[in-house]
Amino acid sequence: NYATSSDSGTTFGGAYTLFGVIELREDNDLGSWAPTKRGASGSNYDYAGEAGKYQLMVNYPGNTTEPGSPYMTQDGDWVLEDHPIPGPQFTSQGGVEIDCLAEGVQCGFMTIGAHGQRSSGVEVFTPVEFAGEQRPDDEATDDPTVTPTPTPTPSESPSPTETQTPDVDVCAAVDVPENEDLVVVGEPLEATDAVMTVEPGRYLPCDRATEVTVSGSGYDHTEAIYLGFGTPSNHDDLEQWRRSNGGLSGADADYDYGLAQMINGSTADVEDDAVKMDASGNWSIDILIPGKDIESFFGSSIDCSSAYCGFFSFGSMGMINAANEAYTPVYFGNQDPSGTPEPNSNTAGQGPSPRTNDDVISDAGTIDQGSNTTGGKADQNLADKGNLANTGFDGHVLRTMAIGAALLLSAGLFALAFARYRKRMI
Repeated sequence: NYATSSDSGTTFGGAYTLFGVIELREDNDLGSWAPTKRGASGSNYDYAGEAGKYQLMVNYPGNTTEPGSPYMTQDGDWVLEDHPIPGPQFTSQGGVEIDCLAEGVQCGFMTIGAHGQRSSGVEVFTPVEFAGEQRPDDEATDDPTVTPTPTPTPSESPSPTETQTPDVDVCAAVDVPENEDLVVVGEPLEATDAVMTVEPGRYLPCDRATEVTVSGSGYDHTEAIYLGFGTPSNHDDLEQWRRSNGGLSGADADYDYGLAQMINGSTADVEDDAVKMDASGNWSIDILIPGKDIESFFGSSIDCSSAYCGFFSFGSMGMINAANEAYTPVYFGNQDPSGTPEPNSNTAGQGPSPRTNDDVISDAGTIDQGSNTTGGKADQNLADKGNLANTGFDGHVLRTMAIGAALLLSAGLFALAFARYRKRMI
């Protein structure tokens, strides 16, 4: 009974399946661990690493990005056989030691939107009990982590407040001053050294393509990033869009983007023509911007002449890495920073509540903890959605995929480590 499309109505992506633990942001909201409720990876949900082994995916009907993975039926039903788990004790993707047998810790399977998609209809947590695990009497009944919540009724995401547009046509009568410096250098975000430079980043033509060079410095070179071109919902507070602050991607969320690319970490074993950072965290890539109208990764269209656009960078494969988050604006026609629109009323967190299942209890002794058996190597192309890395089924870091987009997770960024697990709820 899963949703068979994202909150924006597209069938791009599906659901990532993860094994780990959750912690609620709000005690009175059993779904507040989830991404669409601003739950943060590494803080409100954490899970075993190794994409393609412990992190798998189920496709929406008609999705083409992961043909080797199982598909949902039109009714939202699916089966993923022999899903490996790392055992009751493991190190999470955020670097935290998790003991599923410890008092107060409830491990289980969680599903979230794949490829950075906002997908409240697939956010589910299902607790798992290990063979021989002993808990106090009635704990499984009294603990909210195993209390089922009603299946949410799918609903359309509210539309954001209409963006205010400048009074002047910024694309008309563009006259580039002689000897004008066209380079735009971004400002580092809070507690980061990562900065992007765009050349040219000013007086971009609205009606034709321009190739720009985007360069980064001060990045954590050990982790790959996604690079996207689009717009934040709040130009006045660029901390709001950040994945590490709970920012969500999508047409009605904190940031929207297209032209997605992947920049690999310095030690990645990738093809010779793949873009990689050097050991100092520097990188550079040429990107063709088609004009002011950008096809969003989430199916909509962004008009940069009114929305004001720029480049975002954030952790790839759903990893939260604040050190690699950056934003640098670019300007079309006669745009300048004074013309940025008023903040949108973003509706993140107002969709249907994620849910939990308590009727699927797995015996660890019957679960294959070996390699994934769902099929061969996944398609390395994300259709026409840009050159991001996909999840893969051989554990290999692939070049072409999504965010966001963000496996995992759209996305994304720094792994917020939490030292202890007070509550393991849904």
